Amino acid sequence: LQLAPGAFKKNVDEIVALLLKHGADVKAVNASGESAFFLAVDHARSAETITTLANAGADTSLADKSGTTPLMLAAGDDPDLVLALSASGVEVDKPNREGLTALQVAAGQGSPAVIAALVQRGAKVDQLSANDLSPLMLAVKMNNKANVEALLEAGASVNLSNKAGYTAIG
Repeated sequence: LQLAPGAFKKNVDEIVALLLKHGADVKAVNASGESAFFLAVDHARSAETITTLANAGADTSLADKSGTTPLMLAAGDDPDLVLALSASGVEVDKPNREGLTALQVAAGQGSPAVIAALVQRGAKVDQLSANDLSPLMLAVKMNNKANVEALLEAGASVNLSNKAGYTAIG
């Protein structure tokens, strides 16, 4: 069953608490490698549910089979959820299987507000990904002026070079 993000918002906090009270396993994963925590981020988008699951022992950084982490789901579009996730113990700079961090995901497809939320929680603005790109390089590559500005305001180095010697302007 695939539902749109936010489809479970109504009553989700109470339902999750009730299920946990009756012994629901927060560490269980489905066939796609998605945990209850991952699905709560993807569908419920509720800070209360995320906190409840984290407090119940859910693995807050567990990626699905494709390597997407819960924080990366939020990094695409939800600064409030980014703040809630990082407050619940998610490792802000933990890379996925492709070597991308949430800030690198946000630089390419997120918004300045998400970038600011990640930086506020300590994300490294000059970390190179496994494919040798910094968040600033990714924002430039995606032709995203607003994210370039946000990263520069956050202190990203315009002269950081990768292994091939390229900088953001290159």
